[in-house]
Amino acid sequence: MLYDSMALSASLMLVVAAWLPFNKGEAIGSDTLILLTLMRISLVLTFFSFFSFFWHRDGQTLGMRAWKIRMQQKNGENITYIQSILRICTALISFSCFGLGYFWIIIDPSKQAWHDKWTGTEVVSLSDVTR
Repeated sequence: MLYDSMALSASLMLVVAAWLPFNKGEAIGSDTLILLTLMRISLVLTFFSFFSFFWHRDGQTLGMRAWKIRMQQKNGENITYIQSILRICTALISFSCFGLGYFWIIIDPSKQAWHDKWTGTEVVSLSDVTR
């Protein structure tokens, strides 16, 4: 997650920097409500796009490559953009319940978190596949 957060942070900084010229180089605050709203929407879209792009393209973000894990559908195919967006939303629910959705992996026989079950996805270890 550290690798992904660094790459995502850089992407989010670029988005913020792209909005600065619209406010004459000044910080965008509550006095420019329309710009602030548009910037926030673009930040959320960047967040969703970051994970959706990597998961849909080859099932791995930068951090997942380092840990040799892959996100996929149960049939082994790459997840769809809809699945990735739903997975992000439901992962937030899993996390907001004091992380219970993530801890579910410990007791679940198929080792799936809530958001994996809800979206028909799974995280597989590539080191197990290559053996």
